[in-house]
Amino acid sequence: MGKRRDPKTDVTNEQQRPWLFKPGQSGNPAGRLKGSRNKLAEDFLSDAYQQWQQHGSKALETMATSEPAKFCQMVASLLPKEMHIKDAALEEMSTDEIRDALNRIATIRTLIGSYAAADGDGISPPDERKPH
Repeated sequence: MGKRRDPKTDVTNEQQRPWLFKPGQSGNPAGRLKGSRNKLAEDFLSDAYQQWQQHGSKALETMATSEPAKFCQMVASLLPKEMHIKDAALEEMSTDEIRDALNRIATIRTLIGSYAAADGDGISPPDERKPH
């Protein structure tokens, strides 16, 4: 075993680690430009959005009529897994608005169930799903 040394001070640490970069100093001045990593994603999303503007509605209509169960799965995948309803949100809604919202939810659940039964894909309402 070597001799035990006194704890290093901040000044000693800086002297013994000259490889640390100073504030504002880059380790690779010729490296990637700031924001360039996102450029590909931005260009891709821009192109995809342009195509969506031209063909998106027709693509959804085709999918809904030719593969309704997959269409429902796609819609379900876009919805949040859980919804937390706060009392305050319900307080601001009228009784008719709450009743209308519940009717829309029931209609969606019925559609998902009927499409799944027709397709035999095995989609079931959340209360009937088995844990993985």
